[in-house]
Formats: sequence, structure tokens, C-alpha cells
Amino acid sequence: MFKHRFHFKLILILAVFWLNSCGQAGGSGTGTGNPGSQSNTTPVSAITEPATKQARTALCSLIIRCTYARVTEPECESGIDSSSAFTVSIGLDPKIYPTFDAAISAETSGSITPDNDALSLCLSEIASTSCEGPSVQEVIHSSELYDKISAIVPSDPGSCPKIF
Repeated sequence: MFKHRFHFKLILILAVFWLNSCGQAGGSGTGTGNPGSQSNTTPVSAITEPATKQARTALCSLIIRCTYARVTEPECESGIDSSSAFTVSIGLDPKIYPTFDAAISAETSGSITPDNDALSLCLSEIASTSCEGPSVQEVIHSSELYDKISAIVPSDPGSCPKIF
């Protein structure tokens, strides 16, 4: 009887060890260290890049796409950075943050903190904005593109205006 218990325990221990090494006992891996499923973690860009820069990048992508690259990324970033029109669109007071560059500096220093849910929604809405919309067409054909840029920033509740 003792011999049977010993064999049973040995088989049980080996089975648990084998299942753990294959990622089947409570794990979500594949045995090679690869994740078995996608996780719901925050994208690296959301961790390493300030929300202000992520919003600016998304908006510049829209402008570049809608102007058929007539505007370059450096031009767009410079135009937005020197404008106060975009700061209002992301929930900041233009008297305190007269330029978007001031908002970037404030976030980088930790003076302001973004709402990541609002940022995520804002980025998604900017990415899905159509170039054919009347407000987009008016802004991209304006000689005052960056002064009118707030007209193409989504203003849905909980979105861009709630980032800060």
C-alpha cells in the first residue's frame, strides 16, 4: 500500500510540474514565455510620451492626411506649439497656457496631469475624423490653419476637452 501511495504522489508531482512548465496550470503562457493572450495594459506610448505630445501627434497626422502631405510633421508640430487654439481644446486655460508648448512643458514638469481615459477617447476620435467634413475642409484650406485648429478637435463629453 505504501508503494502505491508513493507512486501516486510521484505521478501527481510530475503531472503538476509538467503542466506548470507548459503554462497550463493557472498560467496564460505557452511554455516558451510568450503570452497566451493579449493583455489590457496601457500602450508603451501612453507611458513614455506626454499626453500633450500624443494629442499633437494625432492632430498632425490628421492634418497631414487631409492636406495630402502639403504640411509636414515638423511644420505642423511647430504651428500647434506656438498656437493657443489647441490648449483650450484639451481643457486648459489659455491665460495660463498661452501656447501649446507651455502646456507640454507643464505636463513634462508634472504641473498638470492628464485623464488617460479622456486621452484615449480623444486620440481614437481624432484618428477616425474624416477629411471630408466641413470643419476639417475649412481649417485645412485656411491661411490661419493653426489658429483655427480647435474647430477640428473632437469636443464630445469625456473626450479631448476633459484631458486636463
